[in-house]
This record gives sequence, structure tokens and C-alpha cells, in this order.
Amino acid sequence: MRAILHQTDLSPQLLELEVTESQFVSNEMLIALQQLKDIGVRLSIDDFGTGYSNLIHLRRSPAYKLKIDH
Repeated sequence: MRAILHQTDLSPQLLELEVTESQFVSNEMLIALQQLKDIGVRLSIDDFGTGYSNLIHLRRSPAYKLKIDH
């Protein structure tokens, strides 16, 4: 991701990735998402409430936005 941002000269703050809540269950994914956040990429959780909803996972997530499914 860093290489792509560098090659395209795109500011990481302009990039927002949407991830479903099930992606936040594994520790490996949390580490990868935290690394993206650390370089400035914004993360949002999409479709929250449609699957394995757990507020503990939500608390640990590096996301800045939560999209709640109706």
C-alpha cells in the first residue's frame, strides 16, 4: 500500500477503505489494518450488525467510522 501511495502521489488521508466487521475477528487482520491506519489510510467498518457483532472487537478496531446495517 505504501508503494502504491508513493507511486501515485496520493495522500493516504484521501483513501478510505471499507472493511466488513467479520474482518476484525483475526489478530493478523487487526495488525494489518492498524498498519494501514498508521500510514494515514482511513478505515471504516461496513455492514456492522449483519454478522458476528461484538463490541470488544469494535473497541479494538482501528476504524474511525462505523456503518450500521439496518
